[in-house]
Amino acid sequence: LLANANGDKNKLAEARKLIASLNDDIADYKSQVEVLKGEKIKLTEEKEMVTQEKNKVMQDLESTKSIVKEKEDIIDIGSTLHASHFNITGINEKKSGKEIATNTAKRVDKFRVSFDIDENRIATSGIKDIFIAITSPDGKVVVDANNPIKFIDRNGDEKICTKLISLSYTQGQRQPLSFDWKAGDFTTGDYKIEVYNNGFKIGEGVYHLKKGGLFS
Repeated sequence: LLANANGDKNKLAEARKLIASLNDDIADYKSQVEVLKGEKIKLTEEKEMVTQEKNKVMQDLESTKSIVKEKEDIIDIGSTLHASHFNITGINEKKSGKEIATNTAKRVDKFRVSFDIDENRIATSGIKDIFIAITSPDGKVVVDANNPIKFIDRNGDEKICTKLISLSYTQGQRQPLSFDWKAGDFTTGDYKIEVYNNGFKIGEGVYHLKKGGLFS
């Protein structure tokens, strides 16, 4: 319009009007930009606040999980059973069916092992796995080569054992447990019988077999 006005007052007036309108629009846009900048700053601050609150909630959650895990570990350890009052007897089985106690190796046909599972008010009622490891005088755990029984102890190590007993346990009660164990041949020396539950050794007993004879 300015280029084509050629002194035309109406065109000049129209051009001035458009310029003024454009200036007003520019001023309005600037104002809006300033408002948006302010809102952006506010949103950024709110985002930072929300992020901090989220981080705190996550930290509190992790702390709570850690506390819960510690409590669960305490309960788990506390629920481990304990064995006491071990009694191990060598038995000689007669053809008549009569059983005679003996600690002479060549006469022993089997061991009769008994012990108590002590009362535990934390352990819940139900089936509890009791692992029995019998170590012969040569220092080796006696196992069934065709069907070895294994479990993981609290150190994460794999252990082999001789026998697994599934005990129907009642919370808070002392319960007697017994079993007979036969070996191919019994030799002189100490037999160690160790009992495990929940990855822990909960008791042990030792029984000595003598050679036998007049001067033994």
